Formats: sequence, structure tokens, C-alpha cells
Amino acid sequence: MTERLFSLRTDIAFHLQHQKYQEDPFAKGLHDDIKTMLKDQVALLNDSHISVRAKWEEVSHFKEQSSWVYISEVDTLTLKNDIAPLLVKNTLDENAKRFDVLMLAIELSMLDSEVNARKAVGNVQLVADRLQEKASIPQIQAKMNTIKEVLNPVFWETADISSVEKVRNDLRDMTKFLIGDKSKWFTVDIEKQWECCHIFQILYLAFCRPHS
Repeated sequence: MTERLFSLRTDIAFHLQHQKYQEDPFAKGLHDDIKTMLKDQVALLNDSHISVRAKWEEVSHFKEQSSWVYISEVDTLTLKNDIAPLLVKNTLDENAKRFDVLMLAIELSMLDSEVNARKAVGNVQLVADRLQEKASIPQIQAKMNTIKEVLNPVFWETADISSVEKVRNDLRDMTKFLIGDKSKWFTVDIEKQWECCHIFQILYLAFCRPHS
């Protein structure tokens, strides 16, 4: 999960470097926050580890602040293929991270027309539906406006990066209330067209029970 989140954020940061996003205060702030997060993860890499030493040229490059001013497409590949597998794994808040994967996939699809995250939208609505069933929990009730928005198809017709990021921030911590429900597996397909079609599939344990 750590690698996948790092890769998604790398791609999002790459696209947010464009002038039209740099001129938008929200997008620029998101760009800066994501790059800081990625840089901090690289900074945690221990140079005494054999795996890190094997990629030291790449690691040392991205430990430099100046390397993050602009990341090229080649840089994104290096970050995803060489750096991401080295990251310190953290198994805390796994449900929240799974929700982050869904939301970041949707955000990336808004920045890159070659990315299809329709299944991610459906899975976010599935999570919202399960949360709605637990409306007696005060924390969930406090986020009910967001939950209702997610379940409304009209929301997704006009959603942008800022509204999707708000959903992510509002609901990611709510997924802890789905722990213990009967599990269900589902797939998030993120399709990207290059010279040929590469399909990245993320399989992970969902948060909730299926409807009976």
C-alpha cells in the first residue's frame, strides 16, 4: 500500500507542475504538500541498508531539496520503480490508506485523461453507503453531508481536485468504523494508454460486508 500511494502521489505531483495548476492556489498548495510528503519519505531511507545502498545514486539525488523543484517524466519513473520499493512500510491505518488509494486514483484521472478511475468512484460510493448505515455514530453523522454528496451522481459530474480532496480528508478516518465488518474483495482498475495499454490492478481487502 505504501508503494502504491507513493506512486500515485508522484504522478499527481508531476501533473500539478503545469502552469494552469501552479496558478490555482488550491492546486499549487496540494502540489507543494505532496512533494513535501514524498521528499520526507525519501529522507527516512536508511543509507546503511543494503537495498538502499544498491540504489544510492537515485536515493541521494532525491534526498536533495533542489531535485524536487521540478520532477520530469523520467524522474517519476525512477521514483516509482527504484525509490518506492525501498520505502519504510507502515501498516497503521490500513483502511484509511486503502481509501486514499481510491481517492488519489480519482484525482489522477482528473489530471490525466488517459487514466480511467470509474471503478474507484464506484468503490468510494460503496464505502459511503456502508458509512451511511452507521449514522448513529456521532463522527459519521458529522460527515453526513459529505457522505450524501458522494452518493449523489451529480456530484461526480462536476467534481474537481479540490472537492475530491475534501472527500478524502473528510472520510478517510471514518473507515475505522468499518473495521470488523465482514470483508469483501474488490479491484480498482487504473488504465493508462501509452503506445500500448498497460493495466494496473490493485487488489486489496475492502472495509465492509456485502449487502445480503
